[in-house]
Amino acid sequence: RRLQVEVDNFRARTKSELSAARRQAIVPIISELLPICDEYDLARQNLSIESDREREIADRFETLLGRVTALLKAVGVSRMRSVGEAFSPELHEAISMVPSEDYAAETVCQEIRSGWVLRTPGMDAPQVM
Repeated sequence: RRLQVEVDNFRARTKSELSAARRQAIVPIISELLPICDEYDLARQNLSIESDREREIADRFETLLGRVTALLKAVGVSRMRSVGEAFSPELHEAISMVPSEDYAAETVCQEIRSGWVLRTPGMDAPQVM
């Protein structure tokens, strides 16, 4: 009976350690993909579409970004929600403070770059104002 309990404990511990090792193994790869997603978001914000052909290209990029986002979600990575949240120096990288009629003091009113979460906050801090 005691031997069975020890074997069960070993299996549970090994399973937990393997899961943690897998999460750690994907961090370098994910960390390389996130700036690409951020750059795409910045480009999309500044995009001026003037023709049907440009709309087709933009739609293809949207589809591609959707696939990358789905892949990130499948491995446990998601965007942090910042705008409207209370500022936290542990979660946010403040680049400026601006007055706002829409938000209370110490509240994030604009996101410059997304932050990302890998099961716990802080994989890449969002830049906020």
